[in-house]
Amino acid sequence: MRSRMNSRVSKETFQKLFLLYLLSKYQKGIYGDFRLQKVIYSFERNNKLRPYTFIRYNLGPYSKELDKIKDQLLYTGWILPKDVGRTSSYVPNTRKEVLQKIEEVLESSFENLEGSVFRFVSKEGYQKSLILKEKAYSDEIFVSKKMGEIIFESNLPEIIQLCNLSNGEAEDLELAFNPDFISTLRYRLSQIVKAKTPPNWREQLAAVCS
Repeated sequence: MRSRMNSRVSKETFQKLFLLYLLSKYQKGIYGDFRLQKVIYSFERNNKLRPYTFIRYNLGPYSKELDKIKDQLLYTGWILPKDVGRTSSYVPNTRKEVLQKIEEVLESSFENLEGSVFRFVSKEGYQKSLILKEKAYSDEIFVSKKMGEIIFESNLPEIIQLCNLSNGEAEDLELAFNPDFISTLRYRLSQIVKAKTPPNWREQLAAVCS
């Protein structure tokens, strides 16, 4: 990491930022859960940055953390499943400026991230799923592990310092990525909308964000 730090985010928030960042590098997103798991495993296998823990599973390397992060981003609307034939392609669902900001923050915080992601996506990111599967199954680290054993652990600390992100922006991200907050927000807004003449609606809306 570079020395200049502006703010801090939780490990889980960083994991979500990283997944959005990587998905944005694909023109049409990443197709399906199987491919998503194998693509990110392949990236982590060949890079120092490892946002997610992977174990040996009956369908190859698998990350429960990655699955959870993907599901939460789907629930909160940050990514969308775009139907492509019999599967779905996961694509970012936010404005271009937001993705550019995420790119700026991550690339200024982690040296060589831009180059390593570009090389990975260009070289391996579009390989056929069968090839990715064969590589994963023949990987010496994967082969050496028993079913359910950790292949490698996430090397992220619980709190991560990031450049070019204000404290206010960091706090906003923590809330925007929090499925419990989004669920409460949706419920309270639905109650306001259902009311025929909602009393003090400005106060109720303010309470949602309190």
